Amino acid sequence: MLIRPKELFVKKNEIHLWMVKPNEINFSDFRSKFKYLLNKDELEKSETYRLVSDNINYFISKCFVKHLLSRYLNIEAIDLRFRLGNMGKPEVFNDKGVKFNLSHTKGLIVCAVSLDKDIGCDAEYSRIKNNATLIAENCFSNAEIDYLHGL
Repeated sequence: MLIRPKELFVKKNEIHLWMVKPNEINFSDFRSKFKYLLNKDELEKSETYRLVSDNINYFISKCFVKHLLSRYLNIEAIDLRFRLGNMGKPEVFNDKGVKFNLSHTKGLIVCAVSLDKDIGCDAEYSRIKNNATLIAENCFSNAEIDYLHGL
């Protein structure tokens, strides 16, 4: 018997945004614990990626979205079934109005959840490191820089 985690609720005109950082997960342990969530086709697809990182991202993404949506739909994650919608995006069979969108990039997987309205989210990796202090010192007044340092 599976233990269902606490149910989640999304209200009309709300968006819930969830994220996972695959680099912070011990994948071997994760795979052992959540492998049961993927069906045969999903497991086979997870093995088709040439890059190990793509395999890991696919596996974690599938488990993440199934576990998360099961909490909104109040069903077991293993029972969730997906299909491609009109725009080619995955959607849940018998979704009860819950919509989602998944995006991933290097080191981040994001899932947006809404009620009754299609939703989109996008995660992008940037190699540029932001240095707010350097930007402030070149663009702000001395008073603004002092204020920033006081935060």
